[in-house]
Amino acid sequence: MNDAVDTFTTVFGLITGLMALVGLLISGLGVSGVVFALRRFRRRDRVRTEGLVAEAEVLDAYLTQDRVADSVTIRTSRYVILGFRTADGRDIRLRDTTGIPRIVGDRVTVRYLPAHPQEAIPADAPGSGRHPGHVVVLAIGSFFAVAGLVFAVAAIGMSVFASQMPTDLPTPTPGSNWP
Repeated sequence: MNDAVDTFTTVFGLITGLMALVGLLISGLGVSGVVFALRRFRRRDRVRTEGLVAEAEVLDAYLTQDRVADSVTIRTSRYVILGFRTADGRDIRLRDTTGIPRIVGDRVTVRYLPAHPQEAIPADAPGSGRHPGHVVVLAIGSFFAVAGLVFAVAAIGMSVFASQMPTDLPTPTPGSNWP
């Protein structure tokens, strides 16, 4: 009987250790997502405040239509492609995601960081760069970070609890009145 209890304790310890590892991995992914998002938001803020200014031209503007899952609803998306030349002479093309209506040939002032000109943003972009999507990304990343930690701590707690359980339980003998 003690061999069975020892085997169970060992297997249970391995399973809870694996659960703790999975929890820490989930937490790490959540933290990574939050860090990535915060760095991206910070860079956008730097583009707005410290970015170099360039004059871009609307090279293309077009609409696309996609059927949504129910195949009755049609979603129309507008795309605007901007092109500009950096101070060091590189030609850059990027998609304008501001939603501001533009037509081919329009001139748009953009701001960019010399190290990342492909992340330029139009100077007339609304807001401070904060978007409801940013809040969602931070919320989901934070949720996974906390949930992963809770899962890992619970698994470690179960492992500690199991390791402290007595292993020298009495074994019943046949014919005894042992309950």
